[in-house]
Amino acid sequence: MTVSEARHSLATGLSILRPRLGPDGLDTNREQVQLAPGRVVLDLDRLAAGDVLGSEITQPLEVAAFLDGFEIPDATEFMMWKDRQQARLLPIIKDALVVLIDRCRRTGDTRQIEDLADKMLALDDLSEEAVRAKMEARAFAGDRLTALKTFEAWKDKLAREIDAVPSTLIDGMAVRLRRRGWERTTRTEIPPVPTDQWRNRPFVGRASEYRAIYEAWEGMRKGISSHALIVGDSGIGKTTLVERFTTAAALEGAAISRVQCYD
Repeated sequence: MTVSEARHSLATGLSILRPRLGPDGLDTNREQVQLAPGRVVLDLDRLAAGDVLGSEITQPLEVAAFLDGFEIPDATEFMMWKDRQQARLLPIIKDALVVLIDRCRRTGDTRQIEDLADKMLALDDLSEEAVRAKMEARAFAGDRLTALKTFEAWKDKLAREIDAVPSTLIDGMAVRLRRRGWERTTRTEIPPVPTDQWRNRPFVGRASEYRAIYEAWEGMRKGISSHALIVGDSGIGKTTLVERFTTAAALEGAAISRVQCYD
């Protein structure tokens, strides 16, 4: 690109931005062009501040690799700069994805959790948090075999590349998903967790209730005993809510006991 072409490109860009940002939105001089401080809130500003989940007036942050999919042909210096920025931002991007995955786990949003898991695996294919989320998503899609294949491929890669082993939590999830529900190891036999019932069975509209129950379960794992009573009219999804939660808790190691009750 020639100097005149570059200047024309910059002028075109500024002509588009000025009407949208207002007369004080850009700070320009002979040396540089920059956004006026505080005029525009960037996703990187929110990321650096840890504002991932948003608020009543802002949406959760869309998190992915830095300038994901954006390239400029024959611009070697730009691509080198992009790679450096990606490396610098990678830790906080991964932390943000973990926060978003945890929010989905607490609200039972397993469709969104799979998208986030795929993004994280693209950044770090050895991430246990990403593999756990991927396994949960596949299990709640009724696709137990893919969940197990994902685990086995990751487990082999983990051993081969960094000589490490899965944590007890994710290893236990894999054991519970197996057809027989347990492996012949020195551990106590672990009961299976059926997931086929969730194939083509969406879970929507009960995020706040699910979150309350899941947080009670987290408290129980820390030794805080509690009871939850789910009441409501017939046909509003009480059984689905309970079954969804007990499946998730069982994957994490809970012992589930079911009894039939009649009024």
